[in-house]
Amino acid sequence: MTASDCRTPVGYRAENALIPDLYPGALTRQASGCQLCPRLVEFRETLDPDDTLFPQRARGSLDADLLIVGMAPEAFVSARSLSGQTLLLRTLARNGFSEGRALDDTLCYRVTSAVRCPSPTNLPQPAEVTQCNPFLRGELQAMPRLKIVLTLGVLAHTATLAACGIPAARVHHKAGQIVTLPDGLLLANASLIGSQGHSDHTMTENDLSALIAEIAARL
Repeated sequence: MTASDCRTPVGYRAENALIPDLYPGALTRQASGCQLCPRLVEFRETLDPDDTLFPQRARGSLDADLLIVGMAPEAFVSARSLSGQTLLLRTLARNGFSEGRALDDTLCYRVTSAVRCPSPTNLPQPAEVTQCNPFLRGELQAMPRLKIVLTLGVLAHTATLAACGIPAARVHHKAGQIVTLPDGLLLANASLIGSQGHSDHTMTENDLSALIAEIAARL
């Protein structure tokens, strides 16, 4: 797989990949009731016995220009983490973004996760990130207007690179930075204040505001 495969049109199939021919229906069916990660399956059944909440589906329009990639759904949401999420949503709204469908010159975003099920420790294991990666790749391929991916933390950054066929060592995570990938897709790196499972708490509220403003200016 090469880096230029990152946004190959939907329907492309790499060996052993779970890329849908139609989206979101096919991808949703493949993700629904997913049994790829035994540890996460066992844990999510304690949270969601009816299997209706997880694996968590992406939110927002497939016509969005911006895809926001988080780490994973949190089983235990702390006040600090919730504050970070609220700050991000407020900053997006202040810069003209909405989660709805793109209309005319409206900026809109879609939200997904590197791993779609919560873990007991709020931190997925590397093998679980790998198992879930084809679904993230499917998201990238299914968004025809996608221009920028905003990753929230190192794990989401690394997973996005993997979905694009790019070794993590080639593009290091640096909060506040925007880099251009080989196929022209822009990758913006953030580190949310209070985000769980990260050791890169280096962004201030002003830093985040500046990054979102730059993303808006590039769309």
